[in-house]
Amino acid sequence: MFKIYLVYETDCWHSKESKVLIGAGLNSHEAINICNDNNIKQYDKPITEKQKYDLFENLQTKLDDNDVNYIIDEHPVNTLIN
Repeated sequence: MFKIYLVYETDCWHSKESKVLIGAGLNSHEAINICNDNNIKQYDKPITEKQKYDLFENLQTKLDDNDVNYIIDEHPVNTLIN
């Protein structure tokens, strides 16, 4: 089954109200790159290795230096097969 990975920037509590969709990837590596690119644009620094690990293992980050976290939501996409 085909999956899409929606990437959200959120506050340190991961509150639903703070979630802002920042991109979509076709796999977890693309989604993590979206987080990294966003962090560079917004905060002039890449995400840390710990954040990359947390995203890969848990699909979310924990608060480090910024008041921002990332969540990756994995969604199956229904496709029609002929």
